[in-house]
Amino acid sequence: MTAQPPPLDRNREDVEAFLAGRRSLLTMAFLGFGAFTFMAAAFAIAAAMEGYAWSCGLPNAAGATIEFTLVSLTSLYGMWVFGQLIRCGMLLDESGQTLQAALDRHRAFWTHAPILSLLCFGLFVAMGVHDFQSSRAKSH
Repeated sequence: MTAQPPPLDRNREDVEAFLAGRRSLLTMAFLGFGAFTFMAAAFAIAAAMEGYAWSCGLPNAAGATIEFTLVSLTSLYGMWVFGQLIRCGMLLDESGQTLQAALDRHRAFWTHAPILSLLCFGLFVAMGVHDFQSSRAKSH
């Protein structure tokens, strides 16, 4: 089940409603895109640090590699999802001729946003479990 925006007619009121929300839509889109870009860069820098993955031994290095790969793929997916919203905002104009293309990008965002949320939640839980196990192993 995906969250879809309500269907809109291509009349003047719909164009005006979307134009009124264009600024906040683009603000949210650029913030989301920036957050996922930052997440990808932060994990790339952490993985590039010498000895990061090997400091705890080979099994943890494999876990860190898998974690880095999953975070990288999720970050790229997040950038793509918020890129759809950026394109939606850029397609909105006063003529209303590009409203259908903008709505297609808007629907693509709302189709993929729940998937992205679940992926981020899964990564959060997996990283929490990994940190808990690492701290527990160090205390013994």
